[in-house]
Amino acid sequence: MPKRSKLRFLPSFAMSAAFTAAGFVAAIAVNYLSSVANPPAWLSLIRDHPLIALGLFGLVMFALPTFNSIYERIGPDPASSDDLIGMEERIGSRFDTIEVGQLRDDERVLSRLPPYVELLLKSDMDRAGTWNLIAPFTDENVDPRQLAGEWSRAVPSAVSELSAQGCLVVAELLRAYGQPIGAIESIERALGLGVSSRPYWHFRCAQIVWQVEGEDSNRAAEYLNSALEIDPMYPLVNAALRCHQGAYADASQYLVTWNAATAWEQDAAAGVAASIAWRQGLQDEAILAIERIATSTSHAGLLLQLAQLLRYRSVRGNGDSRWKDAFRALDLALQARNSRRVWRGDSAEAVAAAAQAAIIVDDMPQVWSITRPEPEGTATKAEAGDPRVLPMAAAAAAQTGRLSQAREIADATDDGLAKLLIEAEIASSQSTVGNNNDAIAKWEEVLAASVSDEDKVQALRALALEGSTNQAAIEALKQRQSAAVEEIRLIEQVMTVRGSNADELLRQLESETQLASVRRAELLRADDKPLEAAEVLIDATERWENPRLLSMAIDSYMEAGEWERAAEAAQLVLADSGRLWAGRATVLRRLMVIQEVLKDWPKLAAVCRGLLEIDEQDDDARWSLAYAEFRNGEDRRAWETLRRLGSLRASTKHRAIFLLELARRFSDSEEMARTGLSQLQAFPDDEDIHAAVIHAISMRRDNADLPADVSREVSAAWSTFLELYPESTHFTAYTLPEDDHPLAEIETILQEQAATYERVLKMISDQLAPIGLLDRVVGKPYAAIFPYRPLGYHRIATVAQQDIDIELGHAREMRTRGCILDASALFTLALIPDVASTLIALIGRPAATAAAISDVLAADDYFSLPVAGTLGFDSKHGKIFAAGIEDDVRRRQHKQVRAMLDMVRSLRRIMHPAMIHLDSISSNGEPPWLLNLDAAKHANAALWCDDLGLRRLAHGLGVRTFGTVSLISVALERNIIDEENFSRIILALLREYVVDLPFDEQSLLSLAAGDEWEPRAAAVVLSRAAAWVKPESSVLVLRRALRNAPPVSLAAWLHSAFVGIKGAFGEADLRENLVGVIAAIMREAWAGPGHLGAAEVALNELVSDMAGEIVRAVLNDLWKYVSNRHSSEEAAMIFLYLAGQLDDTNRHYAMAVVLGTG
Repeated sequence: MPKRSKLRFLPSFAMSAAFTAAGFVAAIAVNYLSSVANPPAWLSLIRDHPLIALGLFGLVMFALPTFNSIYERIGPDPASSDDLIGMEERIGSRFDTIEVGQLRDDERVLSRLPPYVELLLKSDMDRAGTWNLIAPFTDENVDPRQLAGEWSRAVPSAVSELSAQGCLVVAELLRAYGQPIGAIESIERALGLGVSSRPYWHFRCAQIVWQVEGEDSNRAAEYLNSALEIDPMYPLVNAALRCHQGAYADASQYLVTWNAATAWEQDAAAGVAASIAWRQGLQDEAILAIERIATSTSHAGLLLQLAQLLRYRSVRGNGDSRWKDAFRALDLALQARNSRRVWRGDSAEAVAAAAQAAIIVDDMPQVWSITRPEPEGTATKAEAGDPRVLPMAAAAAAQTGRLSQAREIADATDDGLAKLLIEAEIASSQSTVGNNNDAIAKWEEVLAASVSDEDKVQALRALALEGSTNQAAIEALKQRQSAAVEEIRLIEQVMTVRGSNADELLRQLESETQLASVRRAELLRADDKPLEAAEVLIDATERWENPRLLSMAIDSYMEAGEWERAAEAAQLVLADSGRLWAGRATVLRRLMVIQEVLKDWPKLAAVCRGLLEIDEQDDDARWSLAYAEFRNGEDRRAWETLRRLGSLRASTKHRAIFLLELARRFSDSEEMARTGLSQLQAFPDDEDIHAAVIHAISMRRDNADLPADVSREVSAAWSTFLELYPESTHFTAYTLPEDDHPLAEIETILQEQAATYERVLKMISDQLAPIGLLDRVVGKPYAAIFPYRPLGYHRIATVAQQDIDIELGHAREMRTRGCILDASALFTLALIPDVASTLIALIGRPAATAAAISDVLAADDYFSLPVAGTLGFDSKHGKIFAAGIEDDVRRRQHKQVRAMLDMVRSLRRIMHPAMIHLDSISSNGEPPWLLNLDAAKHANAALWCDDLGLRRLAHGLGVRTFGTVSLISVALERNIIDEENFSRIILALLREYVVDLPFDEQSLLSLAAGDEWEPRAAAVVLSRAAAWVKPESSVLVLRRALRNAPPVSLAAWLHSAFVGIKGAFGEADLRENLVGVIAAIMREAWAGPGHLGAAEVALNELVSDMAGEIVRAVLNDLWKYVSNRHSSEEAAMIFLYLAGQLDDTNRHYAMAVVLGTG
């Protein structure tokens, strides 16, 4: 309505002003005229003619309101309330018309229509009229299925005004929303109006009739015949008729060259082509017919048809990969679901199809996700509540351990059949052989409530699997579902076989169904024959190519304790099934258990990584991976693997102890303490956890002080442990009485330990037993023994030429052979790091056992622990001693062991967790050195070992063995190292107390000179019996040492030499040999009283019982030598001078010799 001008108020203003002015003038005039005798001429008129003036004034007063009223009425009259309501309705109707007209061009709105409807609408000449009628179907507040039902029952009058194309739009709407009868009527209406491509729409009517009445419908045949009357050569109709008649070759020919003009004709042609191929048993061609257009079609029903074909081929296993087919079916079903969700079609059918595909790949968690609404899954509430979806959701719940939720689903549904199906699935999931009456009863109820043939077949198949049947129902279905009935009868025959001849009967059925093999295996396992059951399933796998059978064989092998065969079967099923199979995760979990039992840590780690690729939140896989890495020598990597979880929560006792072990090594003090205290809270009543926490905190690598509050909590944990577990065996308790001998109890224990140590040490030294015998005695890892030089030296080579030649021959063969490295060899390589890799490269396949790797890792941890010193018992002096450990020495030892660890990590792993060829020597785990030897024998590999005792044992068992010195000699032979480097390596080894090397006097003299003639490595070499094989060279080294050594070191040099002589020549000739050596030394010009005195000290230390006798024999020889070269007086002076540092007895004897009375 136009807005009125403000000037319409001017007359009212003017009238008011005129009245005011007139009144004002009249008042002035009256006042004025009353006092003036001669007024102006114009006022005299008023005075002279008052009536006329009054009339004129009244006329003006009347004219002004009249003019004002007329002016205000220029324009419409004010609207009433009824006028406003009518106007609003007219405006709303106009806006609605405009909006609906605009929406027909909005693609977002059009997409809410079924695809065929959208295509037909876009080609409709009377698009506006059709759109105005069907627009409510796009309204999000309208249920399209309900609206379609209303239209089918009472067709809107506006439909009669539609064009032929508009009627087709209505027909496709009604068909898409579940009203096939109304759809056919609308198509017939369109045909009556002269729609184009009439043969196709007759075919379309036949298609819809087939869906309602089945393929034998006479009405559908009438539609096809009507189409042929219009166009006898129409390919689609001819192909459909020939297919129905069984003339498949002719049917195919009609479609080969036909080029469909419309999208719906292309879809129909693909569906008919697939049906023709399928009826001929050509599964691949049927699938290919639809696959050609699968990416371009908008028809969700065609995608579901393709998904059904792929599911069938997946079950039969006739494609390249059953899992690929199943996953493709799953993907197609989800595409169809998403498409139908857009236009609010029957997406529940697609959800059911997707769930069926997920069931085929054994992915029950995905079935649950597909069929359940948020937040548990991806289905809408309508989809999740559909009777076709609910039973599969319940089955998934039962299979994944959600029985309570399965029952909730049953209670929540109003569909009687769906409720019964769910209850039956739950009962079947809990049934066992001989205890399945409840499941049978439930499936009988399902059968009784079923109306469709499909539901009845499902119930009968389930009954057959439970070993039951319903003959009346089977007879009723025999004509209509002959193939299904035959399958059900075969299942029943298999599941009801029992008795002594059951195995024979099932053998006869194995060629017909794989269920017979499964049943045979079940009966064999029930008869405690799991190995035979596994073999049955292996054979069935080869026949049916079904990896599920192989996975069942894995269980049988595990039950039989055949872990290696179980691992082989698991590897085979993983290879055959491919990465798409959802059951792959289940097999990987079984393989994880198998590899842990086999202690094959690299393979266990690989299996765990495979599980983490499937689900990175898999807690079991991550903990097992960390444990495998730890046992494989990668302790830091194990810690990092667990740290990737974020917060570290150990759900089991063993995990908690493992976590404490890693935290002790790699976390700082405070974090370690808090981790331990958190485990106490998680496991408050577990003695083992309590002890592990205290141990981890006490033996943590980071020895920094704890914060005050944490320290108090740790102290409280100690106190609590002692109160709760006073008799615990985790710690050794000592009583310290308040008397003169507070350490009496400890002294007894230490004395026993010292006696055991000395006994084993003597066995190693005298009987050439393996050094590894010490590991249990000293309580250290085997690899941690070598840095301590348990015998005072590290002996690695033999002195027997025959052994040298044999071992050198073995070393020469190593270029193409496998070899296992012992920790003794690793220690030697750690002493010569610059050539270690060169020597390892001479081995074709160097390897280490898993036990050796774990042992070296334990040695590394041992040298990382904070140690104050050593408490022991000195047997020689009969008292307890406490020895401190120098930090530099400790660091050097740790560095050597860390070098060993770095080398062993680079080697190939050999899993050899238990003895095979040798007898066990310990109930508390086999020692790594013995496992190395057993593994070498089992693998027909050589043993690289630098412990003479272990090499001697290996020789006796027929194991090829050699030492580092042999390999160094091979490197020299092959010019990999030169003479100079060879000498440098030998010198480096000698400096590290490595003995039994080829004797080289120049190297020893160079080494002694480098040590400033202190009795160190060179003296140790002289103490070895091997050094005295050629005594001339040894005596030469000894002479040079005695000539240059400081006086305080002379006794040590001589003692070392005497020990070597005693070992080389034995007790029988010991006196003569020692006398000869000492006499020869004392004849040297540089010899003095200190040398003879040192010899006396050394003799008293080594052979105290004959020391005096030897000294006196030396004095006799020395007196003869001196007296023959000097005068009597000079000889006496020299002789007494040389004897001046002997003890009193021997000096008196020397004087007696001079006096001739000795």
